[in-house]
Amino acid sequence: MAAKPTATAPPSTLLEVLVERARLPGLLLAILVALASALLLVGAACLDGVLARPFVADFWRVGLIYPTVIAYCLWTVSPSRRLRDGAIQAFRPLVPLDDDDFQRLLIGATLFNRRRQWLALGIGGASTLLLIGTIRGLASAGRLGWPLMLYAVLTEGLMCAVLGLSIYSSLSGSRLFSELSRYPLNINVFELESLEPIARWSLGGALGFIGGVALSLLLLPRTALLRIDVMLMVYTPLTLTAVLTFYLNMKSIHDDMVKAKERELKMVRARLVAASQALRDQAAKGLADEARVALAAIAAWAAHEKLIKGLPEWPYTAAIQRNLLLSLLLPGAVGMAREALFGLLRKSLPLP
Repeated sequence: MAAKPTATAPPSTLLEVLVERARLPGLLLAILVALASALLLVGAACLDGVLARPFVADFWRVGLIYPTVIAYCLWTVSPSRRLRDGAIQAFRPLVPLDDDDFQRLLIGATLFNRRRQWLALGIGGASTLLLIGTIRGLASAGRLGWPLMLYAVLTEGLMCAVLGLSIYSSLSGSRLFSELSRYPLNINVFELESLEPIARWSLGGALGFIGGVALSLLLLPRTALLRIDVMLMVYTPLTLTAVLTFYLNMKSIHDDMVKAKERELKMVRARLVAASQALRDQAAKGLADEARVALAAIAAWAAHEKLIKGLPEWPYTAAIQRNLLLSLLLPGAVGMAREALFGLLRKSLPLP
């Protein structure tokens, strides 16, 4: 018999460890990184002579995209971990293992595999090499000096590394509960509220993607913002990824909830068959009172069967699903608000 579950200490991902070692609150760390990157951009622009040229809004927006995305990823680390740890703690009582075995199962999950996390970090950072040719071309054309070239390589390399690690965590996080569901779970189909933290973590992962999309729309050059191919090839897949993240994180729990309902329905139908047979037997013997008892049992089990069929098969509530659908409108709202704001600024300031 499994020991009574107690609180466990979920392991940390690589990005969480890096943020923890900074010994700063996530929001403060994100602000400091953004400010340091902005100062670095100003310094590079000064050395490159950009400050002496006419003001170009798109230059500054593009230059700030990379550090802004980095700061955003750092800021979301702590909230995401709290949601994930809450989901794991909610899932813990369902697993028929003692704490030591559960902890070993948790540490062995794909999400916390250090080697793969370093690989994702390296692949993300190495993807910057794909743009080195473009950067060199701009430099040779005199449009980008070595200070700004160095800034672009460093900030984009760091952004791609952090994004690679974040994408890995998102994709492997969707497998977390499937790996933890290696044993039959003790799911009570009438007590599904305890599974809601898993849905909240899934919603948090989806909102992370959508928030990143909305944030990047604020800094994207207007020429790119108005291009249909950019929207279809970049932002539409990211939005779909957010939706898939929401459902994939809960897929294994959904499967377990369906199995639990099937087991309960199988038991109820067996009782219905037994009560129906008892009704026929008592009616054949002319035992009216016993037949009425059997008939009442049939009605009760039939009502119970209907109740079970109406139970949800996903751990999210209507409010959580509604929040997901509303959040999908955020990037569009941000894009329209940005255009309205810049339209007002163009009327009052000489912005290109």
